[in-house]
Amino acid sequence: MIDKNQSELVAGLRQGNAAVLREIYELFRPRIFGYLVRLSGSRDIAEELSSEVWCRVASKSKDIREDSNLSAWLYTIARNLFFSYCRWRDIHEQHAETLARYSESQSTNPFDKAVKNQQEQLLEEGLKLIGTKYREALILVEIEGFSYTDAAKICDVREPAMRKRVSRAKKLLKQVISELSGTGKTNKEGS
Repeated sequence: MIDKNQSELVAGLRQGNAAVLREIYELFRPRIFGYLVRLSGSRDIAEELSSEVWCRVASKSKDIREDSNLSAWLYTIARNLFFSYCRWRDIHEQHAETLARYSESQSTNPFDKAVKNQQEQLLEEGLKLIGTKYREALILVEIEGFSYTDAAKICDVREPAMRKRVSRAKKLLKQVISELSGTGKTNKEGS
């Protein structure tokens, strides 16, 4: 994950060290942005939220607890901003329809060009079509490499609930990918 000792970075943040803030930004910016892209299904939304994440990090850096897990703290900020955005824009209810239309269109943006093969594209499309709480759990544990314990803290749920979400997400994703690659019809269960 991150090579630098996170406790040193947290100490630097607490002291208001601008160089440490820049270092954290460089270390985590691509991962936080990728997380937000996958969570929202939109590069534009992810760019807006990512900018806000770093503004929050800068303004709240002195408030981080000494014993905090830096990665979990950053992802919690990103997650909270995403769900605030969903509530504010009332897109939570329309999420599945919007994502289904997006996945069927043939886009030529840089994100789509970066998808190297059909399996990866199916995975990304499948992630967009499963429910947000399942998508988030799968991204945190399987893609970002968080432990179930840390992922549960980020999502503010108990560890057994996180394990169930990941298990359910895998089943939903397998079903959606099977449908996308087979009949082209999707199951919107879990949305």
